[in-house]
Amino acid sequence: MDVEFLRIGDLFCLDFANSIQKIKHLEIDFIADFPHLLQFLLESDVITPALQISLQKDWGSFEQNRAVSAAHRFRENLRKLIKDFVQYQTLDSVPVEINEILAFQSGYSNIVKASKGFELKFQRDFTSPEHLLVPIAESAGWLICNGNWKLVKTCNNPECGLFFYDITKNHKRRWCSMQTCGNRNKVEAYLKRKHGGQVPE
Repeated sequence: MDVEFLRIGDLFCLDFANSIQKIKHLEIDFIADFPHLLQFLLESDVITPALQISLQKDWGSFEQNRAVSAAHRFRENLRKLIKDFVQYQTLDSVPVEINEILAFQSGYSNIVKASKGFELKFQRDFTSPEHLLVPIAESAGWLICNGNWKLVKTCNNPECGLFFYDITKNHKRRWCSMQTCGNRNKVEAYLKRKHGGQVPE
């Protein structure tokens, strides 16, 4: 069954970290199985529809379970890294887990026809479960090496906890989404003003 992945992180690795969420005090894993992992990667333009079908068909339960387990471990480590940085605003060492995934980078370059002439395009290798995580690790690597960590934030709603990269002009973004947490905060503030500081049940 399809799920709707949130795309509020404005950075691929943050969207991956947000694929597990707290909803009404329940923790929901949107990458609970292999089809959902492939769907997330497809929607992120990491794999093609043809490759999605091929991997679903050709990989047995061992490879599929290994891919999901690796994704869960990497996501847990990535979330811890992000939470620690948001809280302490420092990164003391190179994240070993990210380098371990980057070590699985594999592929080759091809000259392909482009809209204007030709271009050299890197073709990723997806023969191992860990290969699926390399683009996510590259996004995390970009954040660590080139991104502005001051722009990595957590939603102001304490019951939410989703991450985002604040690319707004004045960098004053406070909510994962104005349609969800931001709007709820505005409604609660209005009700408090209307009812003398108390939100009616």
